Amino acid sequence: MKFNICILFLLIANSMSSQTPKEKLTSLICNCYEEAPQTENVNFELLKTCFDFSSEPYTPILEEAVREEFKKLHIDTLDTSSNYQNGYKIGSEIGQQLMNDVQEPLINSCDTYFEFMEKTKKEMVSNLGKDLNKKRVDSLKRLFKKKDWQPDIQWEIGAYYLSKGKHKKAEKNFKKCLSKDGTHMPSLFFLAIIDDFNEKYTSSIHRLEAVDLNPSHPFMFMRTIYIEAAKRKKRESRP
Repeated sequence: MKFNICILFLLIANSMSSQTPKEKLTSLICNCYEEAPQTENVNFELLKTCFDFSSEPYTPILEEAVREEFKKLHIDTLDTSSNYQNGYKIGSEIGQQLMNDVQEPLINSCDTYFEFMEKTKKEMVSNLGKDLNKKRVDSLKRLFKKKDWQPDIQWEIGAYYLSKGKHKKAEKNFKKCLSKDGTHMPSLFFLAIIDDFNEKYTSSIHRLEAVDLNPSHPFMFMRTIYIEAAKRKKRESRP
């Protein structure tokens, strides 16, 4: 019996050692979500705890990823000041890239994470109107009548309606924003979410893919998640 347990342990250890940094990170993050206590409300602290790449056991995995990248770039040492700065930049970029890269396997193979992100999306939408009320919206509507109105003003009106579950009114306002600025990122982003709520997954994916973001932009993280989630739901909705 002890022999069998030892063999099993060795097989698991060997499997982990043969994984890529991305695979190791995916396993750790999924385990973090699965082991977290279940709560009725969204526990946003999990986003911080389960993605804290500066702590154990994530640090060795990131170091491994950085070493691999250094080898590709033929960086042998970080002794000089210039190499140190270069190394820090590469490490930061690798961390951001890994953050995005693990979203696809997490959404597709980690049900707890997928369900958490779906709840987070609904919570985010309900919080859009937190600092908005009808009086504020009426004031914004008066500003909108001016010729030099800004898309962000119209977007706030749409965000208010979306938070109240009035999808058609929200959609109308977001589309008005795009008539003024066809690349208005918040409008594209939340139109995609409305499509997702209405199970128009193909349209949602196309809108999100049209959102042009710098990899370090905070919305990039959510964009990747929502694209992968829409793809999963599209597959699962097929007869």
